[in-house]
Amino acid sequence: MARRYRYAFAKKREAARGKLSVGLAAASFGLFAAAVVLELFLDGKMGGLIGGTGFFAMLLSVYGFAMGLSSFFGRKQKTQNQHDRVHLKRCDHGYLAGTFFYQEYNQMDEKERLKKQLDFILEVDKVKNIFRQTYLADGNRKENDAEHSWHLALMAVLLKEYSNEEVDLGKVIPMVLTHDLVEIDAGDTYAYDEKGAQTKDARERKAAERIYGLLPEDQGMWLKELWEEFEAYETPEAKFAHVLDNCQPLFLNDASNGKSWEEHQVKKSQIYRRNRKTGEGSEMIWEYMKELIDKHIALGHVIDDEK
Repeated sequence: MARRYRYAFAKKREAARGKLSVGLAAASFGLFAAAVVLELFLDGKMGGLIGGTGFFAMLLSVYGFAMGLSSFFGRKQKTQNQHDRVHLKRCDHGYLAGTFFYQEYNQMDEKERLKKQLDFILEVDKVKNIFRQTYLADGNRKENDAEHSWHLALMAVLLKEYSNEEVDLGKVIPMVLTHDLVEIDAGDTYAYDEKGAQTKDARERKAAERIYGLLPEDQGMWLKELWEEFEAYETPEAKFAHVLDNCQPLFLNDASNGKSWEEHQVKKSQIYRRNRKTGEGSEMIWEYMKELIDKHIALGHVIDDEK
């Protein structure tokens, strides 16, 4: 039996309502006690005052009860997540904050869920053996997909301010960390491999079904939808993730003296065609990339076929 989890962040507003309801309950109890004491000491005199005190205590208790219910149902509503995904609340400085709580709605043996997660973790270890055509900054060897994805995640945190639109790092980071996992089955398709590009989509979609299908259904669906969002290139997060995916190898080529560009005799038109949408995600980063392209054309590392 599968156990599926719904994740969300508990906001402090609901907790504050709960505290307020407790305070109102205490106040109403105090007023009720005062009414009882007045009744005893006044021997039935000043009934209006005593009755008013009791009535006010009742009003406070009713209001406190309503606030308690509001807090409970507000918290319950926050747990509803149509796609069973993790929703992260982002602070102003890009850090992730909040308190996780989860709700189970299908029974699954915990060991079975854990086994699926660990099987996936071990399977994606293979991504370390998928080598790209881009060299490391020192030019000693080519980078692998795991190094590439880690680099993009770090760049997402540091370069977020240059995105054209506000982006949610809670989506961008897992998006770039997992976007190349499909290459475990599909293999790396070089950016300028026109023949390989013809079958790239079909190979990667087939790989996505198998690889993300290794996870428990809720997590597999979440990561697969993130990958599909990345491929669709429509949301601000997907556009920014593509900026990172495109500029990182260019920066490494610059650092390694255009080594990969020279090996593959890359042309200016090819680089511009690959980056035709990069400016949609970050105009500033794209302008900087164009300066580097011109620099390496002048150095003879990139062929200028647009003279």
